[in-house]
Amino acid sequence: MDSANRNRDSQIPSNAELVNQDSFARLRFKNRRKEFFRRVFYFFIAALLIAVICVICVAVFFGLKKVEIRGNDRYSTDEILQVCGFTSKTNLFTVDLDEVEEAIVRSYPYIREVSFRRILPSTLILTVVEDTPKYCAEIHGDWFLLSDSLRVVSRHDQYEEVEVLALPVTYLLLPEVDYAVVGESIRFSQTSSFRYMKDFLSELSAHSFYPEVDCIDATDRYHIALYVGDGRYLLQIGNSASLDTKLRFVAKVLEDETFKGNVIASINVEYVSKVIVSKQDHAFTYR
Repeated sequence: MDSANRNRDSQIPSNAELVNQDSFARLRFKNRRKEFFRRVFYFFIAALLIAVICVICVAVFFGLKKVEIRGNDRYSTDEILQVCGFTSKTNLFTVDLDEVEEAIVRSYPYIREVSFRRILPSTLILTVVEDTPKYCAEIHGDWFLLSDSLRVVSRHDQYEEVEVLALPVTYLLLPEVDYAVVGESIRFSQTSSFRYMKDFLSELSAHSFYPEVDCIDATDRYHIALYVGDGRYLLQIGNSASLDTKLRFVAKVLEDETFKGNVIASINVEYVSKVIVSKQDHAFTYR
């Protein structure tokens, strides 16, 4: 019995042993903690060095040395580069392309958009998309040239300033316009008029007689009229319902042999069920 108690007592650690074990555990924890922070520190230093090296490489090896301008017909390369703000310190990857596009479009309203392509190590290609004047419209006493998307590309004080340009544009009478600024799309008093006009003009331009259209009177969207062939024909379209069918009727009438020569007539296709043709003695005027 005494022997068993002595064996059990010998298995119970003394206070000194407990203190040593606790000290060892704390020491091991401290060492692990130091090792962790040491690794974090080395990792941070390594990441910082890599970042510095990358910045130096970008600055040294990717400096902007060559810029190409493509798609520009109206403006010269030198004109466009003048507003880009590129310098000898400009970097291929740090240049603000959105800012460059904004500067170009703001300075040259015929340019609608700009796309960019980087070619390593030091070339930047700018491809510009230029608008072409398609329509001429008088808005609040001023004259505006508009693209096919109804974006204003230029403003003029007098109609004679537009005439002297000798552009193949169509005269356009619009619903009430609230806003017309060079470089931006026009805004109508009725918001829905913008989409209505764009869709109408897009569908109209797809038909064979469109190149002969002199004027589009869309002041009343429910009674649209077209003046064609130097005022020889007045086409009364009505609204844009069944527009493709109406325009096909018009094309068939104009292709008829009886309309060859100097025939002057109004053609009413407001109602798809019938086409009303009335011959006239004098050409139709729209200005």
